[in-house]
Amino acid sequence: MTRCRRTISNGTRFRMIAGTLVLLAAGLLIASFSASAQEARELRIAHFAAPTHPLAKWLEAWAKDLEKKSGGKLKFTIIPGAQLGPITKYYDIARRGQADITWMLHGGTPNRFPLTEISNLPFMFCSGAHATLVLNNSELRSKYLDAEHEGLKVLNIHAHVPGHIWMANKPIRKIEDFAGAAIRPASRTIGAFVNALGAKSVGMPPNELAENMQKGTLDGTFMDYVAGAFAFKLGPVTKYLTEMYSYTASLAIVMNEDTWNGLSDDMKKLITDSMAGREKDIGGAWDKVNLAARGALVKGGTEIVKMNDEEFARLKKVGEKVAQDWVKALDERGLPGSKVYAMMKKLADETRDDAQNFCTQ
Repeated sequence: MTRCRRTISNGTRFRMIAGTLVLLAAGLLIASFSASAQEARELRIAHFAAPTHPLAKWLEAWAKDLEKKSGGKLKFTIIPGAQLGPITKYYDIARRGQADITWMLHGGTPNRFPLTEISNLPFMFCSGAHATLVLNNSELRSKYLDAEHEGLKVLNIHAHVPGHIWMANKPIRKIEDFAGAAIRPASRTIGAFVNALGAKSVGMPPNELAENMQKGTLDGTFMDYVAGAFAFKLGPVTKYLTEMYSYTASLAIVMNEDTWNGLSDDMKKLITDSMAGREKDIGGAWDKVNLAARGALVKGGTEIVKMNDEEFARLKKVGEKVAQDWVKALDERGLPGSKVYAMMKKLADETRDDAQNFCTQ
């Protein structure tokens, strides 16, 4: 009997051990799935444009690609159309963590990005892709630009296709035609250009332009074809547009610094790699639809005006003087304005043939 009890006891012990191992294995499997679930990061991307905007579409495709390549470890929710605030707020929205990633406009927060805004001076670049190639130069960013974005991880700096002067009723054929006109500039740098041309710079949110141009309280605005024709619907209130490809405005895709620091090294690398070599792709998002936007304006009745070569040369001289005065003022504030301007101009010359070129005069 004693042996029998021992045999039964040993068998029971074996079954108990086997059962325990099964439970342990199941527990480890569950823990593994739980850990994987915990690794997934839900990130919010916020921006101010309509979902149909070329860059908004680019951001959507970029987010989907990252979700796929991360194996589900990254998940994105996109909040478009200025739902979290006006265009001027998207630097602070990212910095404060109201969204993890934003698409922001440097000119929306004047004086916060004085060196980056040098890229907004007249006649610097010939296309969105051209500007974006320069703005993402590793030396330029590491020495000067990234440091201005306090509290943020800069993923990419870029610019739209160069813009023009849109006029409600009066064509601009020579510099003297600007005299006394109320013009909304696209940035502080273009505000200085407007004033130097003899017009009056009038600050105004872009969503108010069409109404004020129709009323006659605003004579015109500087804007690129894509934004004016598609985003802000200025065609019906623009009788004349003087084509000059005269400036770009810089923007950036940025991430909250704490969000960035909380990512694993492999996710950081994945995001960094997703931006590498995409300059023509990102800046070119505007370039690709530029002529379609122009065509839509012409079809709608807007007359495209071009200055003759002599007048355009005069216009560029005014732009050059504005740029010189602008960087001199930065130098006097103790900032390396002249150094950054010279570096951007040199890079612009070196990359002019590497991207689409709309400069024809």
